[in-house]
Amino acid sequence: QLLTMLGGAAAIRWCQMALTVGTACPAGLFVPSLFIGACLGRCTGGAVKAINANVRFFSHFIDPGVYSMVGAAAVLGGVSRMTISLVVIMLELTGGFDYVVPFMLSVLLAKAVGDAVNESIYDLQIVLKGYPFLHEELDITFTERCCDVMVTGLTCVDMRLRPRLNDLKAMLSAHTYRGFPIVDGEHFVGYARRSRLEALVVRLKGEGRHDFGQVTAEEMMPCMDSTVMRMVPDAP
Repeated sequence: QLLTMLGGAAAIRWCQMALTVGTACPAGLFVPSLFIGACLGRCTGGAVKAINANVRFFSHFIDPGVYSMVGAAAVLGGVSRMTISLVVIMLELTGGFDYVVPFMLSVLLAKAVGDAVNESIYDLQIVLKGYPFLHEELDITFTERCCDVMVTGLTCVDMRLRPRLNDLKAMLSAHTYRGFPIVDGEHFVGYARRSRLEALVVRLKGEGRHDFGQVTAEEMMPCMDSTVMRMVPDAP
Protein backbone atom coordinates (compact mmCIF):
# COMPACT_ATOMS: atom_id res chain seq x y z
CA GLN A 1 0.00 0.00 0.00
CA LEU A 2 2.88 2.39 0.79
CA LEU A 3 4.51 1.74 -2.58
CA THR A 4 1.20 2.37 -4.35
CA MET A 5 0.73 5.68 -2.54
CA LEU A 6 4.27 6.79 -3.35
CA GLY A 7 3.88 5.85 -7.01
CA GLY A 8 0.56 7.69 -7.20
CA ALA A 9 2.05 10.78 -5.55
CA ALA A 10 4.93 10.77 -8.03
CA ALA A 11 2.52 10.42 -10.97
CA ILE A 12 0.30 13.26 -9.75
CA ARG A 13 3.26 15.55 -9.15
CA TRP A 14 4.69 14.68 -12.56
CA CYS A 15 1.43 15.66 -14.25
CA GLN A 16 1.33 18.91 -12.29
CA MET A 17 4.93 19.72 -13.20
CA ALA A 18 4.28 18.97 -16.88
CA LEU A 19 1.51 21.58 -16.86
CA THR A 20 3.22 24.26 -14.78
CA VAL A 21 6.80 24.12 -16.10
CA GLY A 22 7.66 27.24 -18.04
CA THR A 23 4.72 29.22 -16.68
CA ALA A 24 5.06 32.42 -14.69
CA CYS A 25 3.95 30.86 -11.42
CA PRO A 26 5.92 29.65 -8.39
CA ALA A 27 5.23 25.97 -9.13
CA GLY A 28 8.90 25.23 -9.49
CA LEU A 29 10.96 22.65 -11.28
CA PHE A 30 13.74 22.01 -8.81
CA VAL A 31 11.76 20.81 -5.80
CA PRO A 32 9.14 18.84 -7.81
CA SER A 33 11.96 16.93 -9.52
CA LEU A 34 13.40 16.07 -6.11
CA PHE A 35 9.94 15.02 -4.91
CA ILE A 36 9.29 12.74 -7.89
CA GLY A 37 12.74 11.19 -7.67
CA ALA A 38 12.41 10.66 -3.94
CA CYS A 39 9.07 8.89 -4.37
CA LEU A 40 10.35 6.64 -7.14
CA GLY A 41 13.56 5.94 -5.25
CA ARG A 42 11.60 5.08 -2.11
CA CYS A 43 9.44 2.69 -4.15
CA THR A 44 12.55 1.04 -5.57
CA GLY A 45 14.12 0.78 -2.12
CA GLY A 46 10.97 -0.71 -0.62
CA ALA A 47 10.71 -3.25 -3.42
CA VAL A 48 14.36 -4.26 -3.09
CA LYS A 49 14.00 -4.56 0.67
CA ALA A 50 10.92 -6.77 0.32
CA ILE A 51 12.64 -9.01 -2.23
CA ASN A 52 15.81 -9.21 -0.16
CA ALA A 53 13.82 -10.29 2.89
CA ASN A 54 12.77 -13.48 1.09
CA VAL A 55 15.69 -14.21 -1.25
CA ARG A 56 18.50 -12.54 0.68
CA PHE A 57 20.52 -11.09 -2.19
CA PHE A 58 22.35 -8.66 0.10
CA SER A 59 23.79 -9.49 3.50
CA HIS A 60 23.65 -5.94 4.82
CA PHE A 61 20.60 -3.97 5.88
CA ILE A 62 18.79 -2.11 3.07
CA ASP A 63 17.71 1.40 3.93
CA PRO A 64 14.96 2.65 1.57
CA GLY A 65 15.77 6.21 2.57
CA VAL A 66 19.10 5.99 0.76
CA TYR A 67 17.29 4.89 -2.40
CA SER A 68 14.99 7.86 -1.97
CA MET A 69 17.87 10.34 -1.87
CA VAL A 70 19.66 8.71 -4.80
CA GLY A 71 16.43 8.73 -6.81
CA ALA A 72 15.90 12.42 -6.09
CA ALA A 73 19.41 13.21 -7.31
CA ALA A 74 18.96 11.06 -10.42
CA VAL A 75 15.68 12.64 -11.52
CA LEU A 76 16.90 16.18 -10.92
CA GLY A 77 20.15 15.40 -12.72
CA GLY A 78 18.26 14.00 -15.69
CA VAL A 79 16.00 17.05 -15.88
CA SER A 80 18.55 19.81 -15.35
CA ARG A 81 21.74 17.94 -16.46
CA MET A 82 23.61 19.22 -13.42
CA THR A 83 26.52 17.09 -12.23
CA ILE A 84 29.05 18.39 -9.73
CA SER A 85 26.82 21.09 -8.27
CA LEU A 86 23.98 18.61 -7.75
CA VAL A 87 26.25 16.15 -5.96
CA VAL A 88 27.39 18.97 -3.67
CA ILE A 89 23.78 19.97 -2.97
CA MET A 90 22.81 16.41 -2.08
CA LEU A 91 25.92 16.11 0.06
CA GLU A 92 24.90 19.21 1.99
CA LEU A 93 21.35 17.90 2.39
CA THR A 94 22.45 14.56 3.79
CA GLY A 95 25.47 15.78 5.72
CA GLY A 96 27.48 12.61 5.17
CA PHE A 97 30.20 11.43 2.83
CA ASP A 98 29.01 7.82 2.73
CA TYR A 99 26.61 8.52 -0.15
CA VAL A 100 28.90 10.55 -2.41
CA VAL A 101 29.64 7.63 -4.74
CA PRO A 102 25.96 6.62 -5.19
CA PHE A 103 25.08 10.25 -5.87
CA MET A 104 27.86 10.58 -8.44
CA LEU A 105 26.96 7.37 -10.24
CA SER A 106 23.24 8.14 -10.35
CA VAL A 107 23.75 11.72 -11.57
CA LEU A 108 26.24 10.71 -14.26
CA LEU A 109 24.03 7.86 -15.47
CA ALA A 110 20.96 10.13 -15.53
CA LYS A 111 22.84 12.79 -17.49
CA ALA A 112 24.14 10.23 -20.00
CA VAL A 113 20.64 8.84 -20.57
CA GLY A 114 19.15 12.33 -20.83
CA ASP A 115 21.77 13.53 -23.32
CA ALA A 116 21.03 10.49 -25.47
CA VAL A 117 17.32 11.40 -25.59
CA ASN A 118 17.19 15.22 -25.84
CA GLU A 119 18.56 18.46 -24.42
CA SER A 120 18.01 19.73 -20.88
CA ILE A 121 14.74 21.37 -19.90
CA TYR A 122 16.43 24.76 -19.61
CA ASP A 123 17.90 24.61 -23.12
CA LEU A 124 14.53 23.54 -24.49
CA GLN A 125 12.82 26.45 -22.74
CA ILE A 126 15.31 28.87 -24.29
CA VAL A 127 14.54 27.48 -27.74
CA LEU A 128 10.77 27.54 -27.19
CA LYS A 129 10.77 31.13 -25.96
CA GLY A 130 13.17 32.25 -28.70
CA TYR A 131 15.84 33.60 -26.38
CA PRO A 132 19.36 33.91 -27.81
CA PHE A 133 22.06 31.62 -26.47
CA LEU A 134 24.75 33.53 -24.62
CA HIS A 135 27.43 30.85 -24.76
CA GLU A 136 29.85 30.37 -27.64
CA GLU A 137 29.04 28.27 -30.67
CA LEU A 138 29.36 24.52 -30.39
CA ASP A 139 32.21 24.38 -32.89
CA ILE A 140 34.33 26.77 -30.82
CA THR A 141 36.04 24.87 -28.02
CA PHE A 142 39.22 25.13 -26.02
CA THR A 143 40.95 23.07 -28.71
CA GLU A 144 40.48 25.85 -31.26
CA ARG A 145 43.27 28.35 -31.83
CA CYS A 146 42.95 32.04 -32.54
CA CYS A 147 44.12 31.51 -36.11
CA ASP A 148 41.23 29.05 -36.62
CA VAL A 149 38.56 31.66 -35.88
CA MET A 150 40.31 34.88 -36.95
CA VAL A 151 39.46 36.56 -40.24
CA THR A 152 42.38 37.19 -42.56
CA GLY A 153 42.63 39.93 -45.17
CA LEU A 154 41.23 42.69 -42.96
CA THR A 155 40.77 46.20 -44.26
CA CYS A 156 43.41 48.20 -42.41
CA VAL A 157 45.52 51.33 -42.59
CA ASP A 158 49.14 50.47 -43.38
CA MET A 159 51.39 53.33 -42.33
CA ARG A 160 54.30 51.86 -44.27
CA LEU A 161 52.41 52.56 -47.51
CA ARG A 162 52.20 56.25 -46.56
CA PRO A 163 48.42 56.61 -46.77
CA ARG A 164 47.03 59.80 -48.22
CA LEU A 165 44.00 61.74 -47.14
CA ASN A 166 42.16 60.53 -50.22
CA ASP A 167 42.92 56.92 -49.22
CA LEU A 168 41.27 57.41 -45.83
CA LYS A 169 38.22 59.02 -47.42
CA ALA A 170 37.90 56.17 -49.94
CA MET A 171 38.24 53.54 -47.22
CA LEU A 172 35.58 55.19 -45.05
CA SER A 173 33.25 55.51 -48.02
CA ALA A 174 33.71 51.92 -49.21
CA HIS A 175 33.30 50.18 -45.84
CA THR A 176 30.85 50.53 -42.96
CA TYR A 177 33.08 49.03 -40.26
CA ARG A 178 33.10 50.76 -36.91
CA GLY A 179 36.88 50.68 -36.73
CA PHE A 180 40.03 49.77 -38.61
CA PRO A 181 43.34 48.22 -37.52
CA ILE A 182 46.43 50.37 -37.88
CA VAL A 183 49.50 48.41 -38.94
CA ASP A 184 53.06 49.09 -39.95
CA GLY A 185 53.81 46.38 -42.45
CA GLU A 186 53.31 43.12 -40.57
CA HIS A 187 53.34 44.76 -37.12
CA PHE A 188 50.12 45.73 -35.40
CA VAL A 189 50.18 49.30 -34.11
CA GLY A 190 46.69 49.98 -32.81
CA TYR A 191 43.00 50.30 -33.54
CA ALA A 192 41.19 53.43 -34.74
CA ARG A 193 37.46 53.91 -34.43
CA ARG A 194 35.54 55.08 -37.43
CA SER A 195 34.30 58.22 -35.71
CA ARG A 196 37.83 59.29 -34.88
CA LEU A 197 39.06 58.69 -38.42
CA GLU A 198 36.17 60.73 -39.78
CA ALA A 199 37.01 63.52 -37.34
CA LEU A 200 40.64 63.37 -38.47
CA VAL A 201 39.64 63.68 -42.12
CA VAL A 202 37.41 66.66 -41.34
CA ARG A 203 40.17 68.34 -39.33
CA LEU A 204 42.81 67.86 -42.01
CA LYS A 205 40.44 69.16 -44.69
CA GLY A 206 39.72 72.18 -42.52
CA GLU A 207 43.43 72.85 -42.24
CA GLY A 208 43.64 72.94 -46.03
CA ARG A 209 45.22 69.54 -46.54
CA HIS A 210 45.10 68.37 -50.17
CA ASP A 211 43.43 65.05 -50.96
CA PHE A 212 46.76 63.65 -52.10
CA GLY A 213 48.56 64.84 -48.99
CA GLN A 214 50.17 62.19 -46.79
CA VAL A 215 48.73 61.38 -43.37
CA THR A 216 51.61 60.91 -40.95
CA ALA A 217 51.84 58.55 -37.98
CA GLU A 218 51.92 61.52 -35.61
CA GLU A 219 48.58 62.68 -36.95
CA MET A 220 47.14 59.19 -36.53
CA MET A 221 48.26 58.79 -32.91
CA PRO A 222 45.44 60.86 -31.28
CA CYS A 223 42.72 58.72 -32.92
CA MET A 224 44.42 55.37 -32.34
CA ASP A 225 44.05 52.99 -29.41
CA SER A 226 47.22 50.97 -28.84
CA THR A 227 45.98 49.21 -25.66
CA VAL A 228 43.70 46.68 -27.39
CA MET A 229 44.21 43.01 -26.59
CA ARG A 230 46.74 41.27 -28.78
CA MET A 231 46.68 37.51 -29.33
CA VAL A 232 49.23 35.36 -31.12
CA PRO A 233 47.77 33.07 -33.81
CA ASP A 234 48.52 29.86 -31.85
CA ALA A 235 46.85 31.07 -28.64
CA PRO A 236 43.96 28.78 -27.56
